[in-house]
Amino acid sequence: MMANKFVENIQCNDMSVYSTITDHTPYYTPDDYNFQDGVVRTRGGGLEYYDAKLYSWLPLPGSEVALELGPMARTVLDWAYAKMEEEQQLEQLVQQYPTLKAAKENYEIVKALVRNEG
Repeated sequence: MMANKFVENIQCNDMSVYSTITDHTPYYTPDDYNFQDGVVRTRGGGLEYYDAKLYSWLPLPGSEVALELGPMARTVLDWAYAKMEEEQQLEQLVQQYPTLKAAKENYEIVKALVRNEG
């Protein structure tokens, strides 16, 4: 007997995302005298089953997928956050010091000229 699977495979060729897929069939014997016992429903992106003995819906274990960023993507994000913070700090200093503002403007002009030459 094959278990039902909602996610067969997740691939990311550049290893920027890792996936962990667990798939096991839970053991639960429904009560044949209670028509609602063992009924499965979706809720909040997951599956739940009704346990008539407890009069409640419980999470259905199995078929869970966990995604996480790979080391390269994490490094890129860390760098981007640090760069954003650095640029925000520089912008505050530029606002505070007119000489730094002029230097930054001159730097941007020289950078544009150098790029156009190449």
